[in-house]
Amino acid sequence: MAESDELRQPTHRVYSVVHGGAQGDALIDIGHASPRNDGAGYTILLHAMPEDGELVCREIGSCDPSRDAYSVISDEAPEQDTMSAAQ
Repeated sequence: MAESDELRQPTHRVYSVVHGGAQGDALIDIGHASPRNDGAGYTILLHAMPEDGELVCREIGSCDPSRDAYSVISDEAPEQDTMSAAQ
């Protein structure tokens, strides 16, 4: 990977939105986003695909279920890309 393409530390979590009707909506943690070294965008790594295609990106540490309209379902995402680590 070229130096300009190297991933930085994730700054955002990526969530899939699950609409729950009476129980309310939930966010399921499915990945993270890291800023590009050139500052023009993000590299997004998904550990799962969203069921209906609706994603929410939130800064790490900013999602507070008591303040937000969502419940958050999260298993802490690994700090590195497990697919790259296995290669």
